[in-house]
Amino acid sequence: MTLLNHLNLSYNNLSGQIPFSNQLQTIADPSIYEGNPGLCGPPSLNNCSTSSDGNSVSKYKDDEDEESSKTLWIHISGALGFVVGFWAVFGTLVVKKSLTFLLQVLG
Repeated sequence: MTLLNHLNLSYNNLSGQIPFSNQLQTIADPSIYEGNPGLCGPPSLNNCSTSSDGNSVSKYKDDEDEESSKTLWIHISGALGFVVGFWAVFGTLVVKKSLTFLLQVLG
């Protein structure tokens, strides 16, 4: 991103603090963030560090916690799906092989 000349992030429903990096400092036009009411920090006019009661707390902390909780459940359900799918396939093969062996012994 060192050669970035133009960036338009308008109306993308973005939220959180705008990153403060060397590349984004060169594009200081606040209109590129237009239509994203959840964004805060410079060059936006919304302040991230204070809540309405004056405490120094991010107003998007709950959103971040909810998102990390969703991500955790996605990983857990993916792992469970893998385990169940694995044993559904290989467990069936093991049972089939056992039954085939048992039928040969009995038959």
